[in-house]
Amino acid sequence: ESVPDWPSSPPVPPHPPAVPPPCDAKVDLVMVVDNSGSVGAQRSKVLAFARAVVGQFIVGSEAAQIGYVEFETTTVTHSGLTASLPTILAKLDNAPAIGGGTFLSGGIELGQSVVLGAGARAGVPKVLVLLSDGVQTDGGNDNTAIAAAGAAKAAGIKLVTVGFGDVSLVTLSHMATWPASTYAFYRTTAGELYDLLTQGEWNLCATVMDYPRAPP
Repeated sequence: ESVPDWPSSPPVPPHPPAVPPPCDAKVDLVMVVDNSGSVGAQRSKVLAFARAVVGQFIVGSEAAQIGYVEFETTTVTHSGLTASLPTILAKLDNAPAIGGGTFLSGGIELGQSVVLGAGARAGVPKVLVLLSDGVQTDGGNDNTAIAAAGAAKAAGIKLVTVGFGDVSLVTLSHMATWPASTYAFYRTTAGELYDLLTQGEWNLCATVMDYPRAPP
């Protein structure tokens, strides 16, 4: 029998998942971003991740409103809920240099006050996306952060926790809305988290709005 002619070119690798189009869901969302000293050289990727979060959504009065809070030893609101994409991007472009310690619980509490505060819309899902690389060092410990997260969830806020570096996976899971397999994410670096969003592996809209997820 003759041997079949095998194609000389290697098989074509599977296509990476398509990046989902911006989500037009009506949602009030606050980003709570770790700006502690341990973030260090990953600061630029942390901010790139935050921009990628914004990029997942259509921002507008009938779509997503987004706020932006940071924490280190202290906490600061860079933007309350806004329906203006240029406003939130300008705040990210002008984010300060890294600070000191890690006041996780303070960041969560401030995020809660932002997402339930000025401009919050009745009957619209409330979501807090927390990004951190470490354990709480100021104003308590990780149990304090878990308690603050519990209070936010009890107030009707969905918590999506995103960690890298030396963050405690146990704390990340306990802070997240249940089940943690859906609402808690960890990668070694902020750059890997950025890739998760920008390469279409993680559809944040589906996570925060509880849309059916595509099969893997």
